Amino acid sequence: MALECNSCKKSPPEVALLKRCAKCSTTPYCSRDCQKADWKVHKKVCGKQADATTSFQDGPTTGNSSPPKGLEQGVIRPFTRLENRTWLHDRSERDVYGLLIDAYRLRVEDMYNIEGEADADSIYGGAANGLRGFKRFLERVERCPGILPPWWDAKKKECETLASDVCRVRVRSSSERDKWDGDESNDGRDGAG
Repeated sequence: MALECNSCKKSPPEVALLKRCAKCSTTPYCSRDCQKADWKVHKKVCGKQADATTSFQDGPTTGNSSPPKGLEQGVIRPFTRLENRTWLHDRSERDVYGLLIDAYRLRVEDMYNIEGEADADSIYGGAANGLRGFKRFLERVERCPGILPPWWDAKKKECETLASDVCRVRVRSSSERDKWDGDESNDGRDGAG
């Protein structure tokens, strides 16, 4: 069943965007006016819904929400999770690997384009493969307590193996920032090279 405004019952594409009640994060509305119109009825269940979802505030998203481009699943309150250093927690291994590799690639790209600097162990510094630079990046991340998910230590090698293919290619365009590009026939995420 498609998500619809709890008040007027309109759903996309009839309305551009549905937002959820800020308190319970459950009930969708197409506008502030619809939320106000429904408040007398909604306030009776809002607190209960908020209590029911509190334990999942930092967990993966559920329901009909679509994940961000290139990820298997989104997360609820991503900026809160960034602040709490849990942004990589409760994600699939594939998403964690992808986010770490993308963070590294975008970091070296920005260092090169904005600061005019390049690490010798990155492809921007002349290395044939940026894997050594990526490993150094991971070591830096590992020194920040709590950032990586609890399962990380056992899976580090898998992430490095996946990165060895992807870290050979520069980020060539802004559209590439939305996906990987190991070569023209492979987006790099499946590990095939």
